[in-house]
Amino acid sequence: METMAFEECQAVVAMVIRVLSAERASLHIPVSALEGYDLLHVDLALKLDLANAYLLTLPRSDSEEMFDGYVKDSSGCVGSLGLQVSRDDEVDRLDAQPIFAMIDPGTMKCKEEWASRETTECFADFCRSLGGNDPLYWQKVYTRLGLEYASESPRGNLPIWPA
Repeated sequence: METMAFEECQAVVAMVIRVLSAERASLHIPVSALEGYDLLHVDLALKLDLANAYLLTLPRSDSEEMFDGYVKDSSGCVGSLGLQVSRDDEVDRLDAQPIFAMIDPGTMKCKEEWASRETTECFADFCRSLGGNDPLYWQKVYTRLGLEYASESPRGNLPIWPA
């Protein structure tokens, strides 16, 4: 079982923001821009960040609206990367194939690794169901994501403030 320290999560999320907001001459994103991460790891990092966003927004009077915005943005990142990331040597080609495509072009069905994965929206509902007072919030989040809850994992139900 793998784990992801929150510092790594924050680094992956920052990388995703840089990649998606960068000006580029091509419609495609070179896979090297993801710094060795695949889309499944990016999805995990975005969901950990989303779990933290839930805790960070709770004290606000507009917490639901704010959290819904995070959910939408997070879900959009995964979809955009799935459609745009191609091999480095193909990014300038109009027919470049996305290497993280979620749909099998031969069958037009969702690939197994994505069909069995929880959507961002369902994961957000899970975070809401836990609520901000659950003393095992982070342990339950890590367990839900299939990550090992290790010594460097966040504890209790406190948000992690961005570094």
